[in-house]
Amino acid sequence: MKRALENANANPGFLRPDAKLGVIFLTDEDDCSAKSADLFSPDPTLGPLSSFRCTRFGVTCAVGGATPDQMNMVGEKINCTSNPTSALIDDTRSFATALKASKADPRNIFVAGIIGDPTPLVVEEANINGMTQARLAHVCTVTTPTGADLSDPGLRMKRFLDQFPDRSRFERICQRDLSSPLFNIGQLAATVVGNACITRALAMPLDCIVEDDTGTTKTPIPPCGSPETPPCWKLEINVQACPTAQNQRLVIVRAAAPPPSTITTMRCTVQ
Repeated sequence: MKRALENANANPGFLRPDAKLGVIFLTDEDDCSAKSADLFSPDPTLGPLSSFRCTRFGVTCAVGGATPDQMNMVGEKINCTSNPTSALIDDTRSFATALKASKADPRNIFVAGIIGDPTPLVVEEANINGMTQARLAHVCTVTTPTGADLSDPGLRMKRFLDQFPDRSRFERICQRDLSSPLFNIGQLAATVVGNACITRALAMPLDCIVEDDTGTTKTPIPPCGSPETPPCWKLEINVQACPTAQNQRLVIVRAAAPPPSTITTMRCTVQ
């Protein structure tokens, strides 16, 4: 991901100042971003040269996995997160920081992942190449026309997504039909890009919170009365612009244009 964002010469124009940026991951394995080539060392103290090193050194757990040696022991690990002090695996927060720095306004970024459930995270023993080794237990098996697809826990990936509150979507890969996850990610993209149409039936009486968000300050906007006193909000029927749901559209009545960085949000109780 960093290479795609930093190598401007390979893809000029990919990052545009005023454009939204979406990063979507589709994977049945967890992140294993090596900080050092030592991760691939044949040194036996690191354990077998397998993907389990990504978990052993890249994840830390409050219960059963506070150290790499504890992570190497069989059993369930609880309350886990990306290991911020690992010498071998990069902390996922560094990637979130790099992604946010790619845009002047981080609100123009959204991330999503169709990944394995982050829990349960269980270490088990398995016979690999004639040797008993520790490995990460799969979180699901999905039967497909071509056989069985397996997924590992996406713990580090989920922690990356968590760095983008209100701008991220976690979807489970442990299902045969990904139509619903893709639809939900599309809804997230529409929200970030901006959509004034009301896409779901609202509960009556209306129970909504509308705010102007400049990135540093949130200012509530009251509903319009009679007469309308700006700034205020109201719903109007616009069949052409909003062909779905009840054809309702949010309209903000203003006396003057808001600051250029302003994003208006609306949260309502739905039926």
